[in-house]
Amino acid sequence: MRADRHRPARWVRRIAVAGWAFSWYTIYREIFVWHHMTTRLRFRPPDLPPGIAGRPHPGLPLIAVCVTSVAAPLVALATTLGPARRRTAAGTGRSRR
Repeated sequence: MRADRHRPARWVRRIAVAGWAFSWYTIYREIFVWHHMTTRLRFRPPDLPPGIAGRPHPGLPLIAVCVTSVAAPLVALATTLGPARRRTAAGTGRSRR
């Protein structure tokens, strides 16, 4: 029964680690393959065809990848360290019945 209590945290950690790996791989591709970002993680707009006015902005997929690349490691660390910290704070973890 105790293992079921930490099962949601395990799934959140797995999803966060998968999102972490995917987002960092996608940022690598954005920088070195697609050239949408610089090595300093700034948006590099593509060259516009002649006659088009305006300034291009990063789209939602690029923004989502950047947010995920920051949030996923934090979530993975929080779910990894969270249950262990609670266990040590509670002592042995046994109830006082």
